[in-house]
Amino acid sequence: MANNNKNPKKATAKAPATPISRLQRSLAYMAGSIFGLGVIAIFALLIGEAIVKTSLFETSSIWLTVAFLPDIALPLGFALFIVLLIITAVGRNRTAKGAGK
Repeated sequence: MANNNKNPKKATAKAPATPISRLQRSLAYMAGSIFGLGVIAIFALLIGEAIVKTSLFETSSIWLTVAFLPDIALPLGFALFIVLLIITAVGRNRTAKGAGK
């Protein structure tokens, strides 16, 4: 007789789940929060320039800091993300080599 099961379960080989280390979790949170801080600073500058009639950079020095923040935060967040990718790839490579023995 033919199998009338319309949704047969296919046997798929899943890779063993690699545990997330404390370092990976910390790097992920740091990269995300630094990216978020940079994006918030950009939006604050856009909104501040739209609301204030004079230039923001003439009013106070806090706007100079807010303007400089994305210049540091976005590249730093990107670098942390690249480090996180490298650490994850090395960990998965070690796990795969250990499982192949």
